Amino acid sequence: MMYAWKMRRLRKGDELDFHHRADLFFNAGVGRENFYNRRKKLRRGLREDGIRELRLRSEVIVQACTRCVGAVTMSTLNRQGHRLIQAGVALFLFTSFEGFAIPFFAAPLLGRSVHTLSALLGLILLTLGLVWPRLVLGAATSRIAFWFLLYSGLAIVAAFLMAALWGAGNASMPLAAAARGTPLEETLIMIVAYSSAPTGIISFALILWGLRIVPPQQGLSSDSAR
Repeated sequence: MMYAWKMRRLRKGDELDFHHRADLFFNAGVGRENFYNRRKKLRRGLREDGIRELRLRSEVIVQACTRCVGAVTMSTLNRQGHRLIQAGVALFLFTSFEGFAIPFFAAPLLGRSVHTLSALLGLILLTLGLVWPRLVLGAATSRIAFWFLLYSGLAIVAAFLMAALWGAGNASMPLAAAARGTPLEETLIMIVAYSSAPTGIISFALILWGLRIVPPQQGLSSDSAR
């Protein structure tokens, strides 16, 4: 009897020890799984935080670059507008002195046309010089519009001036009652005069495109004024 009782106690102790070890093993497994899950979540959170930080930094860099490009473009537009105003005033000065030389030209009628055309071009450049900072154009586009505008205006003035000095230009300016010069003179006048047309059209088209919307600063100032 005593032997049977001891065997039952041993079996019961073994069963308890087995269940205790099983519980420990299960708890250890669950804890390890929780540990791995927490580590995965932590890694995922760190990865998401890193991606979020990179996005924020990239947005800050893009905004800073945009502000820098906008500042550079605005500075370029202001400088170009100032140059146009200077060119307009210089043309007014030129037409003032050119008026005294009209009687001495080989074609005085064309000399008077140079006088009138220079004054008109100076007025146009003054007006566009004041409007120029309002253009919404990139640096390259504004340079194209600026140089094409100057070339177009000065080329047509130069063509009339050449015709007035040489007494030629009948081939390209028949309505001006100009005399016919040598073939070389007529060809040079025609090249200079006709080259002003496409450059002027491109320049005015770009200027009109640059005035398509209100600049951001102008819009803010008008809103604040309201």
